[in-house]
Amino acid sequence: MKELDLRDKKILFQLDLNSRISYSELAKKLNTSKEVVNYRINRLKERKYITQFYTLINPGKFGFVAFKLYLNFQNINEEIYTSMLNYLEEHKMVFWLASTNGVFEMMIGTWARNHYDFNYNFLAGFLNKFSKYISEKETSITLDNYQINRKWFLPKTTERKITDTGGKLENTPLDKIDYKILNIIANNSRKAYTEIAKETNTTLQIVKYRIKRLEKEGVIMHYKLGVDPKMYGREFVKTIISLKDITEERENQLINYCLELKPTLNVVRCIGPWDLEIEMEIENMEKYNKVMADIREKFLDIIKSYKTAIIIAEPKVTFIPYLDV
Repeated sequence: MKELDLRDKKILFQLDLNSRISYSELAKKLNTSKEVVNYRINRLKERKYITQFYTLINPGKFGFVAFKLYLNFQNINEEIYTSMLNYLEEHKMVFWLASTNGVFEMMIGTWARNHYDFNYNFLAGFLNKFSKYISEKETSITLDNYQINRKWFLPKTTERKITDTGGKLENTPLDKIDYKILNIIANNSRKAYTEIAKETNTTLQIVKYRIKRLEKEGVIMHYKLGVDPKMYGREFVKTIISLKDITEERENQLINYCLELKPTLNVVRCIGPWDLEIEMEIENMEKYNKVMADIREKFLDIIKSYKTAIIIAEPKVTFIPYLDV
């Protein structure tokens, strides 16, 4: 982060805590002016240190579960691979798509209401089209996805925001206006209330009320910052961990320990071939290996094994499922 000074890092840290924060509020926190904050944010965007302002939405609040698919390939060329990417990017159930190196070559996240929905409305069609190019596939179901703000922006700061997009499924009622608002801010959390009102053909007061209600109900969990870790000299690494002799207490201790590590972005509890996934944005693989050796030593009694994948690119990231309302 050679081009970034301390004020830039403070702005990034605050935006990752709340990317919808107003210019005036952010200026107050940094003891500067709105004009300086506005200039700095625009410069960070121009230099690609900020790629997105997004809203973390909890689909479990309206009955959706994350099903993930992990793939390795055979007999695949660039044309077929591109065709597969295009198919997945356009599929309404896919919310996350990653090209990776390591234990898997591709990871796919989908929102589905149940295993039937996942299988018949996504998996069957995908395999019918591309199964002959797949040498290996695994599936997991997310129980909890604990996400934390980026501590490495300001390593000495202790301020934390942890959210869990998972847990018990609910059926929070959403109407067309709610869904339109969520669709607008899902991939642009800094969208002005006035612009949202115009796009939803409502009033400023209605938009403010609806967003506050969705926050209170836990549908809107967090306004976050999207970045490319490579711009900061970091690798985006996913670790999948198989556990043994698990107790709830020790599993929670492991999750909490991992969340407090500086590079950790999120920790996922899941059902599948493994039990936990940890995502880190870390300086290099040497440091990653040291971090993982430390984790394994501290939790040797419950960690059976782990495998690693480096995330090269994320062609699709969105945090709202498709709803027919």
